[in-house]
Amino acid sequence: MILRSVTKHVKDQNWFAVFLDFFIVVVGVFIGLQVANWNEARQNLDKEQFYIERLKEELTVTIERLEGASQLYLKSINAIQLLLDARNAYQLNPDTYQADEDDLIIAFVDITRGRVPASSPAVFEEMVANGELVLIRNSKLRQALYEFDEFSKVSIYGWKTLRDQLLNAMQPTTGILIYKAKTTAASYSQARYVEPDTFDLTRLLTQPNLSGALSTAMAAQENQLTFARRQLKLAKAIQAQIESQNDY
Repeated sequence: MILRSVTKHVKDQNWFAVFLDFFIVVVGVFIGLQVANWNEARQNLDKEQFYIERLKEELTVTIERLEGASQLYLKSINAIQLLLDARNAYQLNPDTYQADEDDLIIAFVDITRGRVPASSPAVFEEMVANGELVLIRNSKLRQALYEFDEFSKVSIYGWKTLRDQLLNAMQPTTGILIYKAKTTAASYSQARYVEPDTFDLTRLLTQPNLSGALSTAMAAQENQLTFARRQLKLAKAIQAQIESQNDY
């Protein structure tokens, strides 16, 4: 209809009407583009909010996991120190030393406590894969996510290395504590777990060079604790940026 109107006005040499027709077309196109842009912007805001809510949920789990990991590594370090103190106390006064065997068994079990590092949030990986990380308008939040992702890769490599160091250090302790399977149900196929069976207290207290092995294990666990706490700090930095998201 507009084209027919323009053609008629050109034939009639009604240039004002021609200009008016073109003006109407331009305004119509402009309004159409603005509406399309507004719809796209609205959709992007909805997607951003969707991603933010998923990040909140994932971070809650991640932070709990990392806090738990920090506690486990600290528990391991304290357990190793208890064993070292027991050896030192025995060596100073072997005739009068009285061991709390139950505490030493618990400490021995706790030596290898730990947890695999947290990976990057799945929603972050999804945003990167879809090219939609740019939908997060908060540049500090994006940076915090990148930093956590990078450190997560370092953490898993560090965890494997330190875990190997711990297990190698623990080789001299083989046989000090013997486990047995404890059946918790009548059927063999149902849940089972292990529990301490026999404990060689004499070996723990007198075996040469065992203090060095335990100290190496403690160093490995202390480094694991450092990794876990650093990752926890980065996760909380993401959480802090999410909580400030309403300012954007």
